Amino acid sequence: MDRSRSFPPPACRAIVFDLDGTLADTASDITAALNLTLSELDLPPHSEDIVRGMVGNGLAKLLDRALARHDSILEEEKQDAALERLFSHYAANPCERSTLYPGVQETLSALHNAGLACGVFTNKHEAIGFDVLEGLGIAALVRTLCGANDRFL
Repeated sequence: MDRSRSFPPPACRAIVFDLDGTLADTASDITAALNLTLSELDLPPHSEDIVRGMVGNGLAKLLDRALARHDSILEEEKQDAALERLFSHYAANPCERSTLYPGVQETLSALHNAGLACGVFTNKHEAIGFDVLEGLGIAALVRTLCGANDRFL
């Protein structure tokens, strides 16, 4: 290990944050979209607490986990259609109930004012990620967003 270098580097120019669960609590909007999809499949809704435990690795994985909790297995065509509906429901209202965690607005503002570029990395589709940043009122404080290329991730 080269001890002549300091860590972290003295000239930090950017900071990258995760979105869901780090900057914002988005579970309510994800739960609403999932439960709309489940109702279209004549399945009962999941509570937000249950959905929080299922979130991670994208919408396709969320749908798989939600169906598994109901012991429901769909044919591939019906599963694909349900995933498309889940994506549509979430894209229609990605930031209706979502909230920033305490101190996030102030922290991003301070970093922005100090000249540090802030980025957000998310597994949400980029268009949804941008909508969430806008809805939370922090889009102007984020220089770049890197989201999923595949809309179901």
